This record gives sequence, structure tokens and C-alpha cells, in this order.
Amino acid sequence: MLSSSGEDLLQGMGDPALGPKGSANGKVREVRELIARVQLSSEDGPTAIEYALMVSLIAMVVIAFVMFLGQTTNQTFLDVGSAVSST
Repeated sequence: MLSSSGEDLLQGMGDPALGPKGSANGKVREVRELIARVQLSSEDGPTAIEYALMVSLIAMVVIAFVMFLGQTTNQTFLDVGSAVSST
């Protein structure tokens, strides 16, 4: 087991294959990590737009169905009301 100071020393060195954090290879690693984070987070926007489009389409279908159902229900009540009043 490494002591906490030994762990800190190893973390400060960075990846041995790429060199210490302060070296040129360490900077390359930092840039690669930054690019990887940006590429992952750049997919969040299009995904949110796709979800918004799906929700809006579902909302339009629900609204159309409720309007149709409301008209059908209204006509049914009118038919029943006229049948009751004529007897």
C-alpha cells in the first residue's frame, strides 16, 4: 500500500506513458481528455432536441384525440338529450 503522500506523488506524475502532467506529453494528454469531455457533452443538445420533438408530436396527437373525443361525446349527449325530451 502507498501512503497518501506516495499516492499524491503518483497522481502528480500523470500517466507514465504520456509523461508528467507538466511536460509536453502531459499537456497532450490534458488536451485529449478535454476533447473527449467536449465530444461526450456535445451529444446532449441534439438528444434534448430529439426528445422535445417527440414530446411535441405526442402532445399534438393527444390534443387531436381529445378534441375528436370531445366532439363525439358532445354529439352523444345531444342525441340522448333529444331522445329523452321527445318521450
